[in-house]
Amino acid sequence: MLASSCGTEYRAALDCARAGRITVAEAEFQKFGCTHAEVGAYLLGLWGLPGSVVQAVAWHHAPARSADTAFGPVIAVHVAAQYDHRLHPDADNQIPNLDENLLGKLGLLNRTAIWWKICHELNTRGTHND
Repeated sequence: MLASSCGTEYRAALDCARAGRITVAEAEFQKFGCTHAEVGAYLLGLWGLPGSVVQAVAWHHAPARSADTAFGPVIAVHVAAQYDHRLHPDADNQIPNLDENLLGKLGLLNRTAIWWKICHELNTRGTHND
């Protein structure tokens, strides 16, 4: 929504992220006072999607800010987004790191290696299919 409705300003935010080596979300917040995650969550809420989906979108870059205290949609989307960026890196797109502190508190840090292995294997398998 930010990119499509505010194209010139959004490109300026992306340029700011690249130049300042900050995350796109940080640049969005500096430029618009909100991020794509917040805008997306707001729209999903307006459209009547379940709260768990809205929360997962809202906090996928900052899962520690959510109220979740166990593995659920917020953590799943956060980890999936991190792995997607690992599998499809974009040098110009700085993203927040995997929140290892939160995963450790939730007793999930020991699962990240197997999650990464599964994602990597599925991605590798998918790229070799005709």
